[in-house]
Amino acid sequence: MKKATWLLLLLTQLSWSQTKDVYTFQEVQIKPIFPGGMSFFNQFVAENFVVPKDTLFKGGKMLVDFVIDTTGTLTDIRVLRDIGFKTADQAKYILSQSEKWIPGKQDGKPVKVHYAMPIVLPAYEGPGPLFDHKSIEKGPEYPGGMNAFYQLIMQNFRPPMDENLKGKILASFVVEADGSLSEKKIIKDIGHGAGAELLRVLDLSEKWIPGEKDGNPVRVQYTIPINIGGPE
Repeated sequence: MKKATWLLLLLTQLSWSQTKDVYTFQEVQIKPIFPGGMSFFNQFVAENFVVPKDTLFKGGKMLVDFVIDTTGTLTDIRVLRDIGFKTADQAKYILSQSEKWIPGKQDGKPVKVHYAMPIVLPAYEGPGPLFDHKSIEKGPEYPGGMNAFYQLIMQNFRPPMDENLKGKILASFVVEADGSLSEKKIIKDIGHGAGAELLRVLDLSEKWIPGEKDGNPVRVQYTIPINIGGPE
């Protein structure tokens, strides 16, 4: 596998070396560099890549290449080796969001430089254990606090067209270790589409600050009540 990767990189470099206005990374006199160095660039890619949440995803090594133009912008982004599960689309998007590099130079002038690199993704290991508030040291928090969360709901919730309808809706969801909400469901409804409307509004939530156990972010089960038309 390593030999095949090396050969693919070599062939890619050779193809670009035939393009007069683009230098290969090996031949350019002053190499382009990401601000802070390649360790920061690798960190940027790793922090923004979301491993596909599919038990069939076994991870693997992608191979991407791009051109760092004379302004430091990444162009001509390609995925040379894909591992499926829409990881190619993710890679292209993340690379397109990179901040500008310090461009390479030839004879003292900025030039376009071709660069190829692997992206290694781990296998999906499942969602991990689920905790409740009693078994963790720090519960999940909505940015700005629960008052801000309920304000989000009240500002976006469209109540059913029934003035006599009132009662309490109970919704549950999981605050994932990355702060996103999953497994949203209604466990007590009052009908007339109220439960479905609450689920719609929950989809508008920004990421929470995840709960913690032993200093690590964990998945936490959460339940909220919503009163419609005053106290039940």
